[in-house]
Amino acid sequence: MNVVITLPKQLIIAIIEGTKTFEMRKCRPKHMKVGVDGFFVVEKGTNRIHCWCRVDEIQTVSGLFSLTKETCKMLAVSKEYVDTYRSNAKFIYLWRIGKVKRFEDGAVTLEDLVVDKAPQSFAYCPLSFGESY
Repeated sequence: MNVVITLPKQLIIAIIEGTKTFEMRKCRPKHMKVGVDGFFVVEKGTNRIHCWCRVDEIQTVSGLFSLTKETCKMLAVSKEYVDTYRSNAKFIYLWRIGKVKRFEDGAVTLEDLVVDKAPQSFAYCPLSFGESY
């Protein structure tokens, strides 16, 4: 089952441009089928969905994992951001981004996916199963 996540505009642009190849999360959706399902990305502070990304792999790593410049580059964030994000986390999940389907601004909204508001972590999309884009 697909999910919705919230990201700031600069990370959405990095996904669309192909420079952000992993998404880092503190939890893993139990009902997501890796290689088929993925995530819709809503821009922080809006209800606009900018893209859908298939999740090709989920890597589980210790919250204390050692960070490299390459890891930060794949996440499109700074080492300081990762260090702050992963504090107090037992595990971190790295979602490898596969196929990306971009939507024109305003073409898809949270209401279209039957999601009430931009989620803090993630929200399941009840009307979207599998690779629908």
